[in-house]
Amino acid sequence: MAPMLAVGLGEEVETLGPLHRDASLKPRRNDIVSSCLVSYAFLNYQAQEPRPDILQTALISWRKTIESCNGWDCLLERIEDPEELMAQLYMLVEFFEVKGLSFHRITALRSLVLIKGVEAKIDYDALVQLHSLLGIQYLRMGYSGKAGMVLAKANGWIDKDGVWQETRVQWHVAYTEYLVGIGNIERA
Repeated sequence: MAPMLAVGLGEEVETLGPLHRDASLKPRRNDIVSSCLVSYAFLNYQAQEPRPDILQTALISWRKTIESCNGWDCLLERIEDPEELMAQLYMLVEFFEVKGLSFHRITALRSLVLIKGVEAKIDYDALVQLHSLLGIQYLRMGYSGKAGMVLAKANGWIDKDGVWQETRVQWHVAYTEYLVGIGNIERA
């Protein structure tokens, strides 16, 4: 295993080899290491040695980094390319669904929600979509209370400008599944 990939996220920057020599990379350290961990985890999947714990480590690091930011400018300082990160997270959401890794999927969805929440211009369409996916994931895992809260939050954005009709339909389908899931057939 390469030394770069053996690094835990909690270790000192000096253990990363040449990364400590570039001071401008220090704020992005967790992003860089997390990206490497995701690549390494997928190499393990290809070698038939799945390591979902490595993916979860990367996701938790990204989520903590995003949570520490109170705005888009802060995120740009700590994440090399937020658009690329969102693309990676969307890919991981789909991958986790295929692999049946529900808790990992929730972490990826929550990270996407956090990023969309600090964007300079709030994308309500994306927030409604993500909350719909997150609500259904919670419901399927048996967390009907959390599912209801997440779907209710998305409902507050449904009528905002920029929310597409397709997204509204997606939310209504998710909410109907939620109502059926909690046994409220009359309202479904």
